[in-house]
Amino acid sequence: MKTKHFSPLLSVLILISGYCAAQNGKNEYESKRLECSLNSVSSKELVASLNESDESAYAKLKEIFGKSSVLSNDNTLANAQISPFAKEIEKTMEEINMGKNAAVLVVYRKITVTLSGEYAADYTTLNTIYGHREKKDGKLTSYLLSTKKVYIVLIDVDDAVYENDDLKKDKKLSLASVKIKYKTGRFEQSWKDLMDVGTMSTQTINTLSLTLIKVAPERIKDPCDVILSHSAFKEDQVYTVHESNLATFQIGVTNSKIAVSNISISDGNLTVKPNADQTKDWKSNAYALLEVHVPRDVDRFYPLWKSLFDNKAYESPRSFARYLYDNTLSRIGVYGGLKLSKDPLSGLYAGFNYAITNDFAVNLGWVWVNEYETQVTDIGAITSVDDALKFAKRRYGKANFSVGISFAPAIFAKSLGLKSKSADSGN
Repeated sequence: MKTKHFSPLLSVLILISGYCAAQNGKNEYESKRLECSLNSVSSKELVASLNESDESAYAKLKEIFGKSSVLSNDNTLANAQISPFAKEIEKTMEEINMGKNAAVLVVYRKITVTLSGEYAADYTTLNTIYGHREKKDGKLTSYLLSTKKVYIVLIDVDDAVYENDDLKKDKKLSLASVKIKYKTGRFEQSWKDLMDVGTMSTQTINTLSLTLIKVAPERIKDPCDVILSHSAFKEDQVYTVHESNLATFQIGVTNSKIAVSNISISDGNLTVKPNADQTKDWKSNAYALLEVHVPRDVDRFYPLWKSLFDNKAYESPRSFARYLYDNTLSRIGVYGGLKLSKDPLSGLYAGFNYAITNDFAVNLGWVWVNEYETQVTDIGAITSVDDALKFAKRRYGKANFSVGISFAPAIFAKSLGLKSKSADSGN
C-alpha cells in the first residue's frame, strides 16, 4: 500500500475511519471487517498452498493468522487491530479442527507466479475453501448445519494493482459485501401450512491483500443463505446454513380412518391418498398436533427405507451406533394436540410418534374425548339443539389408546385435494 502526505486534520480523520473500519463491517450483516497486506515471503507460501490443495491452504492461513506480524495496514489504528482479529480467526480455525460448529470461508481468484516472481491473477475465476468440519479430524466440508460463527477471508492481489489500473478497480475483491437471505424454517412453515388447512492478467506486485470479515452471528438464523455479493462476480457466492429443527406442527388421523391401500411407496416417494368416501372422514376427524424431537438435520433426514438400506446416501460410512441413532432416537418425538374443528377442546391428544419421512409419521398415544354428562339443564326459550348444547356440561372421559398417522400440513392438504403442487411450490 502507498504512503501519502495529508494535512494533520485529514490524517486524524483517516486514522479514525481506519479504526472504525476495523471495528465494523460494510453493513448490518458484518460485525467486523479489516483489510491488510501480507508480506512477500508469506504471500509466496500462500499462493503455493492455494495451488496445492484446500487442506494445505487452510493450514497455511491458520499459520499466517497465528504469526500476525506478517500482516500489516498503513493506517496506524487499523494496523493495531490486525493482531487481535487474526488471533481470533486463528483460534476459531483451531476450534474447527476440534470439530466445533464454526466456519472460515476463504474466497480467492486463481493466482500463479511468473518466471520473474510476479503474480498473475485470473479475474474470470472465483474459488472457495470451506474451512468447516462436521467432526474432529473430519474432512473440510461445505455443509453448514445451524452454524452461527462464520468468518470470510478474501485473498486478492495487492491494492496497488488496482490503484495503478482504472480498468481493474471494480474487480477488487474487498468491494464484495455480505448479505443474508432468510428462508422459512420447518416449524414456521408447518404452522403456515396448518393455517392454510384450516482472462489471465500479469501483475507487477509480489504481495497479496487479505480482507477479513466476521459475519454478525446474531444475524445468522438457520435456515438461511450467507451471500457474498460483488458487481464483478458472474453470480453471487452463496453459502447455505442448513436447519437443525426441534419441532413441527402436524395433522393426525386415527387408524380407524385409514386403509392400507391409502399409503404406497413408488419410485422413492411416499404417496398418501384417501378414497372419495374417506376424504370427508379425514377432514372431520383430523387433529392438529405439535411434535417435538431431538435436533434434526432437515436436509439430511432421509426416508426410513433409505436410512435402513442405502448407506450411500451418507457422506461417509456410518458406525453401528450412528446407524441405530439414525433409525431410532432421531425419529422419535412426543406430541400433544387438539381436535381440528370449530370445537378444538372436544378432543385432546398426546403420545409418541415415529417419523418415516420428514413429512409422515406413525403415532402411538392417547385421546381424551370431551363427553356430555347425563344432565337436565334449564335452557330457557332456546329451541335449537346446537344452541342448547352450548349450555350442556361436559367432561373428559378416560384416556383411550390410539394408533394413527400424521402428516406435514401441506402433505395433508395435497392428499385431500385442498392444495395443488403448483400452489405449494409457488409456480
